Amino acid sequence: MGWWGYRLFEGDSPLDALGELGDIIGIPDDTDNDDALHLYPVRYDDADALIIRTALETFEDEVLGALDNPCIAEMLPVVAAVYMSAGAKLPDEIKSLSRTTALGEIETAASEGWSDGGIGRIETLNDFIEKLDTYVPGTRVEFVSAGLFEKFAEHEGTGLINDKIG
Repeated sequence: MGWWGYRLFEGDSPLDALGELGDIIGIPDDTDNDDALHLYPVRYDDADALIIRTALETFEDEVLGALDNPCIAEMLPVVAAVYMSAGAKLPDEIKSLSRTTALGEIETAASEGWSDGGIGRIETLNDFIEKLDTYVPGTRVEFVSAGLFEKFAEHEGTGLINDKIG
């Protein structure tokens, strides 16, 4: 399916990265169960955030060891956003690499086929960098995102990918 929006979590690749990260920290991706704990930040409350924060900090070495996993490497801003959403201590290596990845995406966004010429994605990534640069561990950061079916309903069943293709 690809991407259905410009925001960090609005695509298949970010959701794949959440699944990989969940496997590493012991929180499996159980998207079929609405009552299960999910890494998708817009779906958890403060109690869930504490569990996720503890898992991220407990398995920090394992997460750092997985940074060469292509699924995680290309979605490092998503990984950093999970840390920030949970209020977890963000390892310096993830912070630095996430920033570099986001800046690289900004450079190429206009040529990657986004329906608005990359403007929406660039705004999302600039917002992410601002949140990353000002992040204080222990404080939860909100990332707005819409799921595929939310986008589908918003567009009345048409124009999902990048909002206007179809």
